Amino acid sequence: MTSTDLSARDRDIRMLHWTDQGDSDWSATAPGGWDLYYAGARFGLRRGYSRYTSTVTLTRRGKAPASLVREGAFDRLAKRIGYAVEPQTGDADFDRRVYLITDDAALARALGDSPEARRAVLDLLDLDVSRIDVTGNGFTIRLGESADPENDGGGALSNLALHLDALSDAWPDPSSAAGSRRGSGLGGLGIGWFCVVAAAVFGFWAWGGDQAWDQQIETFADTDWLGMGLLAAVAVGPYALLGGRRANSHRALALMTAAILALMPLSQRFLQIEVNRLHAQSWTLAPAVPTALRPDPDRQYSKGYLLDATVEDRPVVRALSLDEGKLALEGRLCLTGVVIEGLRGLRYVKGVRTWTCRPGEISPVPPPSPAPPAEDAS
Repeated sequence: MTSTDLSARDRDIRMLHWTDQGDSDWSATAPGGWDLYYAGARFGLRRGYSRYTSTVTLTRRGKAPASLVREGAFDRLAKRIGYAVEPQTGDADFDRRVYLITDDAALARALGDSPEARRAVLDLLDLDVSRIDVTGNGFTIRLGESADPENDGGGALSNLALHLDALSDAWPDPSSAAGSRRGSGLGGLGIGWFCVVAAAVFGFWAWGGDQAWDQQIETFADTDWLGMGLLAAVAVGPYALLGGRRANSHRALALMTAAILALMPLSQRFLQIEVNRLHAQSWTLAPAVPTALRPDPDRQYSKGYLLDATVEDRPVVRALSLDEGKLALEGRLCLTGVVIEGLRGLRYVKGVRTWTCRPGEISPVPPPSPAPPAEDAS
């Protein structure tokens, strides 16, 4: 007996045999022979990862891909202003209750011609299923609450699985029009650009180093609303302009907006130092006060030295070349600091310039400090 032989009432009461796979995972076989998997929510510090939702997957492949969720106020607003376009099935009650995430108008028409498929979708949503995904790997439903096969013998899971099996029977096959997408390429470019900006913000925060803060002369005490607003516009703007008029446009835009807002606390170095230094408006020379001349501990040069100095009370470390080190030892190395002004008027110490002291100039570089004692290898 296949799943198509079961009446709706039989689907609600038939029990499937669920096998415990451990760690909140269970498996079974659908009446049609498809594999069923239940991945339960779990949390544990020692497990390496956690799951915060529970899903049931039926591995029936070869169906038209789409996602279905309950239609909410945000979906209706996005459609009303024209930013999102949802294909309609023609069933007013179904279209009011269910938001169909697909750009395939032929799939929507096929659902309109299949009352069995629409009924199966609504039955699952009535069973507290929050999302239905149809992909190349099969059907997956996200549960509002976790199931407990140990306590009920798998009754709740069986009920959900049989309704999911019914949906897989009635769900349309891919159509020839499924390849038509509204601006999917342009939307993909917008998402790619957002990932580049987000990665830049995170990268500067993670690997920018603390020395960059030492080189900033002025302190930007106010909240940088302008910089954060421009960053959000640069990150999300391309998708907002290019990724519209699709079923999932508003949800993707909302997700990217939330992500860039979450990255804002990490953007201070990127906005106040790196962006400003990349857009230097002017530069000027400032006195550099050398404080120490010491051997290079990393031995980057065979006889290299490091010169410690301060410019505008900011510490600067300059690795001297062999020729510069020789001039410093001979008391003939002169230097000055370089200060640049950034995009919003903030100034930064760029570094120091050195030259051979001209007649009448006296080198301010102190004699070299003794090399640190070598570490005992034993």
